[in-house]
Amino acid sequence: MTPERPPPLPHRHSDGSVPRSRWWQPAVVNVRWCVIVNLLGCPGLGTIMARQRGGYLQLACMLTGTCLLIGFMVSYARALVRLFQSANPESGPDLTGHYWLLGWGGGLCVAAWIASAFSSWQLWRSQKRQG
Repeated sequence: MTPERPPPLPHRHSDGSVPRSRWWQPAVVNVRWCVIVNLLGCPGLGTIMARQRGGYLQLACMLTGTCLLIGFMVSYARALVRLFQSANPESGPDLTGHYWLLGWGGGLCVAAWIASAFSSWQLWRSQKRQG
């Protein structure tokens, strides 16, 4: 059993500097790690690691959805604080106008995960075809 060799060092200019556009890209893309990062870590990031542009849209959807969900949580916490400080605690928290944050945020996160699952499946299938 021979150990895997690390990827070669990036190409360098004659002055010794590394080109800006490709210094982070390894020689070989490990599809297994791309799929793991895509499905279990952050949707879109694994697709970007596999050098596919669709990952940027997946990542943007996930980040936007996460920000909307955080916005809903903050508005819910503020409503609870107002409820605890009010004279009529039986009325419940007033969240009128804030449920759209929950719907759109959750929807964008689910859409990003579905898109990343599809791109992960495509990555896995193309790797199996190549050998």
